[in-house]
Amino acid sequence: MLISPLLATALLACNGGQLPTGTGGDYALAFDGDGCAQVPVDAAARGDALTIEAEVRGAVDASPVGHKPVVVWQSVFALVETSDERTWFGEDDIEEGDGVFDVQGILDGKGHHLAGTWDADGKMRLFVDGELIGFQTVTPGSTLGDTIEIGCWGEDGFEGTIDEVRLSSVVRYEEAFEPSDEPHEVDADTTALWHMDEGAGDELVDATGSYNGNVFDVTWVESGGSEE
Repeated sequence: MLISPLLATALLACNGGQLPTGTGGDYALAFDGDGCAQVPVDAAARGDALTIEAEVRGAVDASPVGHKPVVVWQSVFALVETSDERTWFGEDDIEEGDGVFDVQGILDGKGHHLAGTWDADGKMRLFVDGELIGFQTVTPGSTLGDTIEIGCWGEDGFEGTIDEVRLSSVVRYEEAFEPSDEPHEVDADTTALWHMDEGAGDELVDATGSYNGNVFDVTWVESGGSEE
């Protein structure tokens, strides 16, 4: 459900970073390192367990400076490619916190499915394209941030496209699995689901109706599938 970085870059150049006027269809958000999507959340969104997942396609020529955040919830988790090109899921303090990582990064121009899970015992798992990379036991913090950021984190920004971000109130994956090519659907365990299909405007719509947010300095682009 993602497009090539070349097309995303071309669309960014053509639109000058502005949002297109068309709506409907299958879209993703294209980031150029400066854009951001922010969603206000509350403590109830975390619950006793969670899964965060997203479809991404990182730009091949992304700047090596800084981390490349996919989804970050302050004081809860960070799902990012780090500045030293590791795919990381863990505490939001990468330098000092605990987490699990894949030494292979995701900024390769290919579509990837990323998933991180956390359970009540503090076990955090990372999956890349359905492969279980590993786990780490982390003591969950009692103070939660009030914002989920997609494609940004402080001064750091993602370069490429992000699509189909889903936050669940359960551990959806414990072993290796085959990621679906179809859009997610809201079920009883879905806390929030951002299809990125608005196609225009500055609002990011949650399919559950609970956690809408806003986008800044990004481009809506038509999705082209997550296959290479």
